[in-house]
Amino acid sequence: MSLPGSRLFHSRAITPVLRHHIPMGALVHSQWSARRFIRYDLALRTLTARHLLNGGTTRKNIVGWYQQMYDKRGSTENLAVFHELLTIVAAEGIDPRYPVGVSKTGELLDGAQRMALALAVGEESVAVDVRRGRRLRPYGREWFRNHGFPEDALTAMDHEVDRIMATTGADTLVVTPSTEQPLQEWLPSFLPPDSEVIREWSLALSEAEVRELEHALKFVPIYDKGKLRDVTHQLAEGPITIVRFRLHMPKRHRIAKTHMSTDRGVIDMLRSIKAAMPDHPVVAGQTIEQNRAAMALLQGHGWSTSVGDTWE
Repeated sequence: MSLPGSRLFHSRAITPVLRHHIPMGALVHSQWSARRFIRYDLALRTLTARHLLNGGTTRKNIVGWYQQMYDKRGSTENLAVFHELLTIVAAEGIDPRYPVGVSKTGELLDGAQRMALALAVGEESVAVDVRRGRRLRPYGREWFRNHGFPEDALTAMDHEVDRIMATTGADTLVVTPSTEQPLQEWLPSFLPPDSEVIREWSLALSEAEVRELEHALKFVPIYDKGKLRDVTHQLAEGPITIVRFRLHMPKRHRIAKTHMSTDRGVIDMLRSIKAAMPDHPVVAGQTIEQNRAAMALLQGHGWSTSVGDTWE
């Protein structure tokens, strides 16, 4: 499936055939294949960029890993150039005149540096050129292991991939009031096919905070005479449980996603839960923007990728 509303006319060369803005979450999600993230170079670049944005006060060996990556690739690019570009992007954002090159199913073909910088500074979307070619580069976890990167570097990149998936809205959030019955006992049967639970987290929020979170997970900017659609609130003050899960959807569905296009699997999940448990409110992010906004709110309540429990 191509980008929505677009018919692509392909040339024989690997050349741009369509320029478009897509959410960072959709672009990140498109770098998965067979449940594996295939662009660990992005994770190392964003780690390095965030290290530099923090004044170089995080782990000192990150810079060494970055240089090792370029040495192994035989590239002449160096940290000074990367830092200079980062300074510009942090001040001015990514210049849309220099889009990221992707295939029609979203695989990154060109512009990994720009994409990583956009992720590091928190850009919500990026300009892309959709191209006919498939000049893919094998920079998955295996590439770094095979080129002698230490285990702590691989673990740091694992955590960075997880952080990127969460903060860009690529992962989906489910929120429900906490009960004595663990979610793991009843929620799995309702989850969309080919989904993976990442973590479960419980916390208590005030009525105002719960409303703010629910608003983020339901908000859709439908304009009618200059007014935004109101949100009907289901959740109440008190303890809530949050599950973050990852949809391993077909590639053709990822690149087609805009900020407000909905995940049909999540909609079907919510309908099934409502039919089976009409008195148990469950709210879930149905769009990239809803999940991104909700995750940003939760960061203010102590969220991080290590918070909560995994499902065994």
